Amino acid sequence: MRDSYVALLPLTFLGVLATLVQYLPLPGLHATVAQLLGPDAQSTTGQLLKASEGLFGMALAATLSIHLSQRLVGHGADRPSAVWLGLAALINVMLWKMVSANDAAAQVDLHSTVLGLTLGTWTPWIVTRLYQWRSLPALRIPYESEFVFLQATRMTTPLIATSLLTLALAHAWVAAEAIITPWVSEMAAWLLAELPSGGLKTAGLVLFTQALWAIGIHGDNIVDTWLPPRFSAAAQSFDPSLVWRPLIDNFVHLGGSGATLGLVIALLWVARDGPQRRIAQVSLVPTVFNVNELLLFGLPVVLRPHYLLPFILLPVGLALVGWWLLQAGVLPQQATTLHWTTPALLSGWLLTGSWRGVAWQLVVICLSTLCYLPAVRRTEAERRLRQQDVLKQAGQAIIGARQQHRPALARRDQAGEVARGLLADLKAAIGTDAIHLVYQSKHRADGRAIGAEALVRWTHPRYEAVRADVIVTLAEDGGLAEELGQWVIEQACASKARWNLAGLRATTLAVNVSPLQLDRIGFANEVLGRLQAHGLHGNEIELEITESHALPLGPVLEENMAVLTRHGVRLAMDDFGMGHSSLRHLRHFHVDAIKIDGSLSREVPASEAACDIVRSIAALGRSQRIDVVAEFVETATQRDALAALGCTLFQGYLHNPPLPEALCIESLRHNLGVVAPEAARPAVAERQPA
Repeated sequence: MRDSYVALLPLTFLGVLATLVQYLPLPGLHATVAQLLGPDAQSTTGQLLKASEGLFGMALAATLSIHLSQRLVGHGADRPSAVWLGLAALINVMLWKMVSANDAAAQVDLHSTVLGLTLGTWTPWIVTRLYQWRSLPALRIPYESEFVFLQATRMTTPLIATSLLTLALAHAWVAAEAIITPWVSEMAAWLLAELPSGGLKTAGLVLFTQALWAIGIHGDNIVDTWLPPRFSAAAQSFDPSLVWRPLIDNFVHLGGSGATLGLVIALLWVARDGPQRRIAQVSLVPTVFNVNELLLFGLPVVLRPHYLLPFILLPVGLALVGWWLLQAGVLPQQATTLHWTTPALLSGWLLTGSWRGVAWQLVVICLSTLCYLPAVRRTEAERRLRQQDVLKQAGQAIIGARQQHRPALARRDQAGEVARGLLADLKAAIGTDAIHLVYQSKHRADGRAIGAEALVRWTHPRYEAVRADVIVTLAEDGGLAEELGQWVIEQACASKARWNLAGLRATTLAVNVSPLQLDRIGFANEVLGRLQAHGLHGNEIELEITESHALPLGPVLEENMAVLTRHGVRLAMDDFGMGHSSLRHLRHFHVDAIKIDGSLSREVPASEAACDIVRSIAALGRSQRIDVVAEFVETATQRDALAALGCTLFQGYLHNPPLPEALCIESLRHNLGVVAPEAARPAVAERQPA
């Protein structure tokens, strides 16, 4: 149900803007609006506000019906589409409004949210059951019929039946409302009259309105309709026996219903990023003027358990304390008319004519902030966990979509939105410190290092570490493969030049390249240009071809591979034995190494099938006189088993995790017994004699 309120955020925002234009107590505002938009602008804004309130209930019914459709009927195939259920709810609301408007035109907008909640919940339940009742004559349609026709025909009887039932209930409600409304008003008035003091009456009234707001119903409008005689007039002096409305507007609802100015401050204090902070930022100005629907329905506060206690109990406590301060004379008061949109501090001064009113409002803001802080911290902690879960699911969807040849960027669900957002963030991150390289060493069976592989890493400002395969997939699907690939090669060549200064020229640095790069005219010459710019020989760099795409055999790729091979650049086939890998690559190109997919390495020696596959690949490597590299090697037992099967090089946590450049250089020098040349050693200040 919360999702339904959040989905209506655009409509809520429209209503908030109309409210601000209509009611802000700023001198000259209405004249300025009339000058800019015409003399009818104010009345037009009022109509827009009234329309947004009425449309909110209609839209709420439709979105609620759509959101509830899955939960109410499960995941079976025999159910009407969510669009049909939303349309049915919208029709029912329109029918109800047509009936109720005859006798209660003034109440249409007031009851809109309640009507939306009721019909939005009831409609999918009754329509789905009628839809599944196949004995109805109108539903006997051959299932091989055209799908849209089949759905429309099967919906005809349930929709008509539900509409007739809604009409009957609407007429019954209109007849009963004339009796129920006065009775409810009298009962509420009697309950208030039974309370011994105006303080308890005020607290009871606030409790009632907050309970309604907590489920998304405009409690203040309900109270204004039922209980106007219980209020002191706005311009009258404080009467201890009655509910003084200025007390509620100016010393309880600071920021709007629920004292939510404190909530905005708590959100800005705790939430450093994410949707909660954005909502708080957008809501700040309206909340200063006590308009907080963006918080109530956009955050949302309504129907959220963490916010329930402070949202209801804080205003009740403030009402009791504020009433006592007024009765005791601690807060002076003067008869004045203040609109409920008058901001805090200013309203405290105007209502009391004293610094005490301002001081108490400051205390109220601080108290409300402290009361909301625990709830904000809990929701923010849950949001961060949910954020990581969303990223994990989106990452799985991105990789899974690639395997099915359907890029996740084209999806129209949350995974697609996350993928598109990550792509935009990735484009902005290339060339910044957020994208960097780490290095994992490669070793022979005796443990001696022969080089390392450069691995790209991305530290996202919100999601922190993003999976490397997700980075590569996004780059390839989003047209960033060349830009990211060029950056990686440039950084790797610069790193290898620094390694040479540290005495590690004999090592080889491997870099992953995409088939999309290899199939681009001029790629080989760009690589050679970077090698020359950094003073490197061809055999110091090894290009690992990651087969996220099938290698597009053609003249461009063959020319690039031939040029690289002539200049001594080593070539390796990554993840050999999985995905698109094919023996034809070994026939067409000179390859210096093949890397066994990590999923196979992990299963050795536990899986006999994995051992057979690795043994076959290793035998192929020996016959071609090329290295066979096993990655994800984590234990000595696993390494020995892979070596026995014919693997010649090993990479994994057994030797080193991926390391920053400085740590990798230190590890390689230690492994190879290399002493850093003088030029590469850090300067050490000479000690002066004592």
